Amino acid sequence: MLFPQDLWRKRQFVAAGESRVLYGARCAVPGQAAVVVATLNEWLDRVRS
Repeated sequence: MLFPQDLWRKRQFVAAGESRVLYGARCAVPGQAAVVVATLNEWLDRVRS
């Protein structure tokens, strides 16, 4: 038998895991974008010269 506080604790745990994943994704995407932009800029400089 699960008591309401157990369900609540489980839901909090799941929410914490989801927010950690979302936070990680939000940090990773701009980082990847910055790497792509830097690579493109470098490539364009090579093409122009």
